[in-house]
Amino acid sequence: MTDAPPLAEQIELLRLFTADLPPSLRELVLERYRMGYMQYGDAWLTRDNLAEAQPEVADAIVYIFQAVISEQVRSKRTRRIRAALGTVWVYLSALCVGARKPEEAEA
Repeated sequence: MTDAPPLAEQIELLRLFTADLPPSLRELVLERYRMGYMQYGDAWLTRDNLAEAQPEVADAIVYIFQAVISEQVRSKRTRRIRAALGTVWVYLSALCVGARKPEEAEA
């Protein structure tokens, strides 16, 4: 495993990676990255980052469900976002499979 680039370079690369996102989401992503860095440093180098993203998608669905049952939103208004998160899940799952090393896929 190679060493991570300095944080400033990671942030600049993340800015480029998120350039097409809505500005408020982009800023939140950058904020969360900095927060994660302060707490965990470069631990992402040794983790399965794609596999860790899958529970986050499930968490988003749980949060929406909780908003529905607490009547913060009506369930009718969540259909599209739930479908979008389902699509994210499918693409993320495909990335996870595609990222496996050939010897892992055979096991």
